[in-house]
Amino acid sequence: MFITPIFIINLEKSTDRKAYMQAQFEQLFSNNLIQEIHFFDAIYGKSNPNHPLFQRYNENKRLNAKGYPLTLGQLGCYASHYSMWEKCVELDYPIIVLEDDAKFKNNFLEVLDFINSDKNTFEFFWLQPDRLKNKRKLISNFGNLSIYQFSKGFAGTTGYYLTPQAARKFLTQSKEWYLTVDVTMDRFFENKVPPYAIVPFCLEDDGEIESTINEKQKKQRSLKIVIMRELFNLKTNIKRRIYNLFH
Repeated sequence: MFITPIFIINLEKSTDRKAYMQAQFEQLFSNNLIQEIHFFDAIYGKSNPNHPLFQRYNENKRLNAKGYPLTLGQLGCYASHYSMWEKCVELDYPIIVLEDDAKFKNNFLEVLDFINSDKNTFEFFWLQPDRLKNKRKLISNFGNLSIYQFSKGFAGTTGYYLTPQAARKFLTQSKEWYLTVDVTMDRFFENKVPPYAIVPFCLEDDGEIESTINEKQKKQRSLKIVIMRELFNLKTNIKRRIYNLFH
């Protein structure tokens, strides 16, 4: 049986977070010597503002869509996940991607068993909760676990199961960056990666750990920007509704 490796995105300076994840893994896998766990050095935008991947960022397109730029922290987060997609394609087998504030729930090992089983024929699904509590449609039932299709809204990128097929779609979609990585991934009507999640969710972000990504920024509120932002949101909603209608 193939054992899906786990990759954790972790800033080199965030040693406390690495220790937090290691402690969880030691508890989970104390009797499992074959589970591969890899820590990936996250790209820290503030210390590396000229990272080559940041050349993909289109600030004009971002300003037209949202009215304010992406922060270096958000660009670093995007670049880190982008690198994980590249890694998945390079390996040519599925991986699990986690951020270093992921908190495992009691059913994580059960979900991991499903991921490694022949029953798992999916190219992608989220492991984290749907924060926006949107509509869901049952796709498949597997005893205690179910795969649902969600209509919208997986804010954040705490954890997901990824195959090379889905990774290639995300990479194709990300030739140009202008939205945050979670919003980009959630634009399933563009990338054609089904918006699936496994329920009950097997992890959540630990709210007690302060985010290393979110940064306060001044948002321009001119009439022109407000109008352009609303038009962008309207187009997005129309595309999403059409996709959900036929899938």
